[in-house]
Order: sequence, then structure tokens, then C-alpha cells
Amino acid sequence: MEKLNLTTETRTFSDIMGNGRYYTIPLFQRDYSWGPDEWQELWQDCLDMIQENSQHFMGYLVLEDGPESNRQFSIIDGQQRLTTITLIILAAIANLQKLKPDHAAESEKNKLRIEIYQNYIGRRNEQTLEKQFKLSLNRNNREHFESMLETTTVGAQRNITETNRLINKAFVFLTSSLRLIPAKKFKKH
Repeated sequence: MEKLNLTTETRTFSDIMGNGRYYTIPLFQRDYSWGPDEWQELWQDCLDMIQENSQHFMGYLVLEDGPESNRQFSIIDGQQRLTTITLIILAAIANLQKLKPDHAAESEKNKLRIEIYQNYIGRRNEQTLEKQFKLSLNRNNREHFESMLETTTVGAQRNITETNRLINKAFVFLTSSLRLIPAKKFKKH
């Protein structure tokens, strides 16, 4: 009988997505299925966290070590939350790109956008020059999601599955929601 090794610990989102870690949703996991109720609840949790200048308990994330390294993991539970949080970050990057050009601030804005992208979305592999995304979805969502991560825009609208349509709608909802927050809310109290 194989010994099951379970480890529990509390981590920040930066700890999870940083440090060169990559996550894959296995083939047997369900497609993206969150809808407006779940997006709004998570978004409200984010707003409350900003308003109260506090932390948010994201829930449990169950991971399995990848076969190739200690930096690759399969997501057994938590893929819907992690995907939606990745969409929030992508929406923030997209909104940064749409700010009115201010040549004095353009360099800082671009530096911030690149830093956020590389820390939480992905980066180019220095050896293969291919993009490596921090989160890789299952076979039904992967190509669509990676296209969005690459372009920081909503994915294709025609001839797509309902699950990819949900990803698009989540991104649109989150992008619009971010635009409604006054910039002063993001500053430390």
C-alpha cells in the first residue's frame, strides 16, 4: 500500500504563484464552470479585503507534486478559484494597458504591467523562447485560456464551447468591475 503524504500550510497568493511554480489542471478535472454568482462573490471578497486592508482566505487548494520537478503541480481542488483569480489579474493588466498615455508615467506603468504579468501570469522560457504560463487549464479550456493570457483580451467569441464562453464572460465582468473602483481605494491607508 502506497503511503499518502499530506502537508497543510497557509500560503499567500504570491507564495503560490511566485517562485517559478507552475500549475496544471489534469485531464480528469472538470471544465471551467463558474458563473456570475461565483464571480460576484469572489469579487466582493476582494473588495472587502481592499476596503478593510485585510487578507482574504481563498479556500483550500489541493495540489499534487508534478512528476518532473518540485515546481510543477497538478491542481486536484481549487481550479475554479485559481482560474478566476488569474482572470482578475489579467483584467488588471488589461486595464493598465488602456490607461491614457502619460509619457512621464508610461515607463512606470509598463514596468508594473510587465512585473505583474511575469509574477502571476507567465513568462517566456529563455531556452525555448516559448511562453510558459503559470496556470494551464484542462484540454477543453487550455488553448482558449492561453490565447487570452497571450493577448490580455477576451477570447474568441464564435464557435466556442459554453465553458470557454464562461471564461470570456468572467473576464469581461472582472475587467468592467475593476474599472469601477476609484484608484484611491488601492492605496494603503
